[in-house]
Amino acid sequence: MTINSWGSADPAEVAKGGSGRASHTVYAVICGGTTTTAEQQSIASVGTSGQVLTSNGAGALPTFQDASGGAGGFGDVLDSQTASDDTSIIIDNTVITSTYDIYCIHLYDFFPDSDGDLEILYSTNNGSSFLTSNYRWATYVYNDAGNTQKTSSDSDSSLKLHSDTDGQESSGTIPLVMEIWIYNPLNSATATVLKNTNAFINSSGTPDFGTGHGAGTHATAAAHNAFKIQYDSGNIASGTMVTYGIVTS
Repeated sequence: MTINSWGSADPAEVAKGGSGRASHTVYAVICGGTTTTAEQQSIASVGTSGQVLTSNGAGALPTFQDASGGAGGFGDVLDSQTASDDTSIIIDNTVITSTYDIYCIHLYDFFPDSDGDLEILYSTNNGSSFLTSNYRWATYVYNDAGNTQKTSSDSDSSLKLHSDTDGQESSGTIPLVMEIWIYNPLNSATATVLKNTNAFINSSGTPDFGTGHGAGTHATAAAHNAFKIQYDSGNIASGTMVTYGIVTS
């Protein structure tokens, strides 16, 4: 070790205003050290794009980790799919995981290729098959002509999100938009409940712009790890689905 004329080692010691290090890892974050001989520590990893530097508590170096919304917040987008004359869009078990407690699904620019009910089906086997009985649901709509309407079922082959009875353009300029919330789907001790809100235009007769909401469940308690959204008649002519996960604890 070389001692410079100004009384410090080379590399300059921390106590003398230096770093005490002869070299640094490229782009690495430097943290305080734990001993007088290692006053600084370099975090081993520089992380990957999109990760955030996260505290691991007192007595441990922080690390780069995948971003999360934290308690009560939105996390990263978990899934994004665009349909073009497809029979369905499936959210599988790579999206529905134990990381998140609540899922929010946004549908936008949705048009059917023919008249039909928009529906969702649950799966207990990662999407290998979907349940086709024992759904309970209700939808309520209100349009700008001042009309209200309710449709419901206490035992159905699917969970209806929006009924064709309420109407929707199969072509035109005003798509169906919808927000679907699914709660704790992997809890096998309870039934998986969801709710939705939506906006649409009724293409039957004089078009009426409408808004609606609904809720439903598969009435059997089970862990549900995949979901399929489709029209009960015809295909999804166009539409995009984006899924978010929410952490509650």
